[in-house]
Amino acid sequence: MATALTAPPAEAFKPYTHISTAQPALADVQDDGQVTIGGREYAVRPAVVQALRDWPTYYQAGVIGPDGFPDLTFGQSTIHPDETGKWIGHLMTESWAAQSDPAYNVAERGQILAFTYGFATHAAGDMWAHTFVNDFAHGIFPAVGDIVTDVDKAEIALRHIIVEGYIGDATSGYDGNPDRTLLADGDVSSDSTPAIAFDAPNRWIYDVLVDPDTPLPVGRCGDGLDDDQDGEPDDGCPGGGPFTVGDKPEPVRGPLIDYFLDLRSDLQIQKAVRQADRSYDDCALIDPDCYARTATVTIGTVRGQRSGTYQRNECIGATIGCLPDPFEAGDDLIFQNIVIAYLNAWIDDIDAGLEEWGRVGLGSTRALFDAQALRNTQNDECEHLGSEGSLPRANCEDAIGATDVLLHELDPFINEHMISMLGAPDVVGEARSILQSFSAILDDILGPALNPLRMVTAEIKELAKEIVIEEINKAFGVDVEVLASFLKHPSYWLDVEQVSLDLGPLGTQQVDLFEPGDHARLDALMGMPADHHTDRTIELPGGGTATSSELSDSAVFGDLAIFDNSVTTAKMVLLDASALNELAGDELAEAGVVRSASSITTYADAPGRPANVMVDGLGGVNWLSTIDGDHVWRADGLPRFGPEEDPDDPHGGAGTFPLWESCVLRPAFRRLFEDWETNPAWWPKLEQLEIDDPNFPALGDGTSADPSDTSAPTMTTVVGGGPVYDAPDGTHFVGPGTSITVTATDAVFTESLVDVQSRVYRQGTTPPAWADAPNGVAVPLASMPDGRYVLESRAGDPCHAVTSAPVQTTEFVLDTTAPVITVTSPAPEAREFDTDDQFPISWTTDDGPDGSGVDSESATLDGSAATNGQPVDAFLLDAGLHSVVVTAADNLGNVGTLTRTFRVRATSASLLSNIVRACEEGLITNTGTCNGLQAILRAAVASHDRGAHTPTEVNQLGAALNVVDAQTSRGIEPEFGARLRGWLTDLITNH
Repeated sequence: MATALTAPPAEAFKPYTHISTAQPALADVQDDGQVTIGGREYAVRPAVVQALRDWPTYYQAGVIGPDGFPDLTFGQSTIHPDETGKWIGHLMTESWAAQSDPAYNVAERGQILAFTYGFATHAAGDMWAHTFVNDFAHGIFPAVGDIVTDVDKAEIALRHIIVEGYIGDATSGYDGNPDRTLLADGDVSSDSTPAIAFDAPNRWIYDVLVDPDTPLPVGRCGDGLDDDQDGEPDDGCPGGGPFTVGDKPEPVRGPLIDYFLDLRSDLQIQKAVRQADRSYDDCALIDPDCYARTATVTIGTVRGQRSGTYQRNECIGATIGCLPDPFEAGDDLIFQNIVIAYLNAWIDDIDAGLEEWGRVGLGSTRALFDAQALRNTQNDECEHLGSEGSLPRANCEDAIGATDVLLHELDPFINEHMISMLGAPDVVGEARSILQSFSAILDDILGPALNPLRMVTAEIKELAKEIVIEEINKAFGVDVEVLASFLKHPSYWLDVEQVSLDLGPLGTQQVDLFEPGDHARLDALMGMPADHHTDRTIELPGGGTATSSELSDSAVFGDLAIFDNSVTTAKMVLLDASALNELAGDELAEAGVVRSASSITTYADAPGRPANVMVDGLGGVNWLSTIDGDHVWRADGLPRFGPEEDPDDPHGGAGTFPLWESCVLRPAFRRLFEDWETNPAWWPKLEQLEIDDPNFPALGDGTSADPSDTSAPTMTTVVGGGPVYDAPDGTHFVGPGTSITVTATDAVFTESLVDVQSRVYRQGTTPPAWADAPNGVAVPLASMPDGRYVLESRAGDPCHAVTSAPVQTTEFVLDTTAPVITVTSPAPEAREFDTDDQFPISWTTDDGPDGSGVDSESATLDGSAATNGQPVDAFLLDAGLHSVVVTAADNLGNVGTLTRTFRVRATSASLLSNIVRACEEGLITNTGTCNGLQAILRAAVASHDRGAHTPTEVNQLGAALNVVDAQTSRGIEPEFGARLRGWLTDLITNH
């Protein structure tokens, strides 16, 4: 009940700081039914809004979370360190189920919702604060039992307490100065911290957490699992299953509730034994057929199936029966009935107390976390000593400790329930005397020191108090005075490197506390103002004083990242799936990560309840393992900067926290929250890490699939900028100036988040390595030789790795070369033809094996169109050079041209032939001219044949030229005469 009273539980934020992180969320939603995050408003479900407006004190109690409820031992030993997310999910599910449960009235339903959302808010703060404190403490807060058996674990626990106390002391409004202060209401106290009102839905707490018949989310009865690994599944569960194996049942509800459930099981079997004994008619042992025997009774108890024995006299072998025991009727009527009635009443008292068990959590919460409870206790216990200003009154109030406040707050529950739960009989006189004969049996069950039949009520009340104190010592085993000093003067202990301390069962040990510079580093991270310390004389445990640099009364932390993150998360706790998706979408859209804020569908409301940021993980798995862990939003718990830690310590979560682990939402996480760990001035080891982002680096923690983005980017290949041709066989040809552009488009992510890789290689060769390619930028082809190619491209996004993306393949033929033209006639180049020669114009074209094919071809002869195979008559051509030009184009428009030149030059013999033809064709109409020219040219041919070229042949050709000049336009057709004259002149000139 007071396990964490003097040695606080694993609460990385002190409860006052927890409340401080929750208050902005509470005030925000009470104002207009919305919460403001990132400058934008997000609607909260109306039922939650109304609950928080109507029942803020229940929300505040919920914010204390497992540090107080259902009681300290249950919350701290079971809910806080072990699968916290499942417990919060359990409460969320049950709280929303209660909204339609007729067993609860309208007010109770609102109280339940307010309490549950506060409970989740506690975890929202611890997920940040524990990570922060773990670094200074060199590990997570140890399990309760480890503190009393392991010096290293004890040191970790002490460092936690000191650092957490320091943060709490620096929280606005918190009074860490032990000096007595006059409050606004006229009270004088050593603690002026503002009061915090708490209330709890006690009946619902019993229904969903305390009732042994309620299935719990961890150590669940009936699941067939050996949750406590004792070799027996479902042991210690209500009914006919196996009785508790080992020290603990399944499930565990903390040492206090389990104490009373174990006791109830003991009483149940005793009651069954008494009832069996009463219902059996004993025979008289004086009868020879009557024998004493041991009988066994087996029943299902709250802790499973149990057996008990009793002695009875059985009639065995008698033919007509046995004599009855003359004393049994009185024994059954008086002794057994009274004992059974007592056991029934005791069991009923335990049940009644457990049904009100929420009052234990509420009482301890008020005692530990509401400064007004301290002031009330001081006034109640010390007001008889005079006015507030009197020294006796002041000394009395200063002596009031946490144990006094706790017992003061629990006193009504102790009086109304716990005394009866411990077996105080409600009968007196003769009945009490009769019960004393049952006392020996209770001695066997409880031990003589705890036997209520041996005590008066006052002694039982003291027993209740002793159970509280014993629980403190058993759980922590650390000197109360030392722990009180750590809480009152954390600033002093932050500067202590090593000290000798009494660690209870471990004896006096040299304890390592903090490293040099830790205090300054903590101040820097907390944004503490200048001159935030003041010297003050403090009392040390064990006697003596010391001068300590304590926090000044006005010292308040500044920009503390974990506090700001906790406030943001507290607001997010109030949102359902729709609002969480809207929030994430807005952040991502504003950051240019997603195309539309409405594309986010990561969160989905669970059956029967809204989604919750502290519960629901990717794939429907609770993401939060333990709020005591390190970097619980990550799968791996990195980074860890402190000394080597216990590898068994839980670090990280289930790896399914959507805001961090989602391939879509991680950028939103980095925008919503502030990373305090990426400053090398505070964490020198940071320089050894590969940082991919200055705000929450991934450090190898990859992301997981998100339902918001189920498809990889789609790819489009566009060919443009130049000629293209698709052949009938499907071959795709591209020409010069053509570009191939690969564009990837994602339905969710913007273009900047889409990764594209490509590679181009010749068909039939080994593909090269993939290369990153700018999205939407053309693949360069200009420098590539013609040939057949393969273009492979693939695209990914943050949810679909480009390296495993499907490959889009485009095969193409690059053709930038014109068809090859071969002129077969006239050939070869510059060939000479006689004026009486005839020859064809002929050519071939070939676009090669990788060409797109010849689309067109044409030719000209001296500029006039010509056709392939067209005959050429030199008789019709002038003397000199002539050209045939052939042009061919392929299907891509690559054009090739070939010019073939040839010369027409007469000989004496060809001229003679030409004159004969001209005379025959009427180009020379004068017979005398025909005869004369033929005679001259025959003589020239004869001179040529004799080798008499000069001057004889030349003179003869000149004579023919004279005839042509004289007869053109008379007996020689003018056009032919001009051509004939050219032939003669060219021949004479080049003879």
